[in-house]
Amino acid sequence: MISIIKLLESEDFFDYTYLAKDFWRDLIRETQKESKIRFDLENDDPVKNQERTLKFPIRFQDVKFRCKLYQAGGDWEDPIYYFRCQQTDGLIKGISKYNKSAFFVFIPNNKEGNFHLIKTEKGFRLPTNSDSFDRQYSEKNPPSIRKCWESLKKYLRQIVKEGEIK
Repeated sequence: MISIIKLLESEDFFDYTYLAKDFWRDLIRETQKESKIRFDLENDDPVKNQERTLKFPIRFQDVKFRCKLYQAGGDWEDPIYYFRCQQTDGLIKGISKYNKSAFFVFIPNNKEGNFHLIKTEKGFRLPTNSDSFDRQYSEKNPPSIRKCWESLKKYLRQIVKEGEIK
């Protein structure tokens, strides 16, 4: 398999934009299944000025992650916040910066910043623009960018702690 990182960094005749888009879309779909949070990717855009490198010191190294906040949802849905992340430095079990597992997606749930998510029998869904109950629920429970970032940091600390090589 061709390394997507090498393709994106190369100055090649070909345009690899769609490979990157498909790569992230697959990771998002995977995470949606695991988290049982469904949303449309019709409007899938980065949130302006919301990218950070987060560092977690362990033993004799720092584990670093690049994280970027996105919002997505169909035209009929309120947007949801989620993160695209990449581990860039450090060595922990289960993640390697040299393969696909160095890239991952984190979707905060209804207690982690996406407070407007509505619980269903199968998981969670976004409020729709046309339903009056959804509108009222969404207005009473707006999502919080700050809480989403806090939840991501907590999640990354957990990954680093569980994956620390001793």
